[in-house]
Amino acid sequence: MTFKFQAFHALSNPELATAFHEGHTRILTDLGIESITSNYPEWMRDPNVIAIIVTAEDDSVVGGIRVHKYDGSFELPIVSAIKDQDEKIIEIVNKRKNTGGISESCGLWNAKKVFGQGISPLLARSSVSLSNQFNTKSLVCFSAPYTLRMIKQLGFNEITEIGEAGKFPYPNEKFISSVLEIPDIHQISSATIENHRRIVSLMEQPNQSCVESSQGKELTVEYNLFVEFS
Repeated sequence: MTFKFQAFHALSNPELATAFHEGHTRILTDLGIESITSNYPEWMRDPNVIAIIVTAEDDSVVGGIRVHKYDGSFELPIVSAIKDQDEKIIEIVNKRKNTGGISESCGLWNAKKVFGQGISPLLARSSVSLSNQFNTKSLVCFSAPYTLRMIKQLGFNEITEIGEAGKFPYPNEKFISSVLEIPDIHQISSATIENHRRIVSLMEQPNQSCVESSQGKELTVEYNLFVEFS
């Protein structure tokens, strides 16, 4: 199968941002998750958000992920989500902001029609490379239990000084999610060899086409990850 990964500046591309939001909302609703912070499109007004949408061969939008840079204007989604449970997340984010900069990878989703096709690992990996365009050092994320292994293979590790060793009941009591971080996106020492190789490749050449192996599938992917801010 062939997929196109298109990165865009959310504020400058409301049509793509809306397509992302509608697809993501459908998946969350199907999962019974409706009233959570990331469901609200405040990010569509944030000038420091870049996103990726995935289109299939029939041009349907089948997945996406976002990267938010924190400059003090808009809260990172991870802060909005858990600050009432542990306000130390605010201190952690501000410290990273002042020591190299911080971004968040969030909003990962894929449509039912491509479940099991290997899209999610490629999107998560792409978001790490995409954060390089923000010139930030640290990258944080929230992970559900079923994506934790995948996220750790990208070089993320739990921020254990908050919550219960980095874990929180979010978006509701049924889900125990983990807060994770890559302290330096240019020194991803705990990533697998293949993930590290591909992240570096996409940082150096954000627009490329290749055959990727993901979850036992061979996918032809056209990456258009370089973002022009208008």
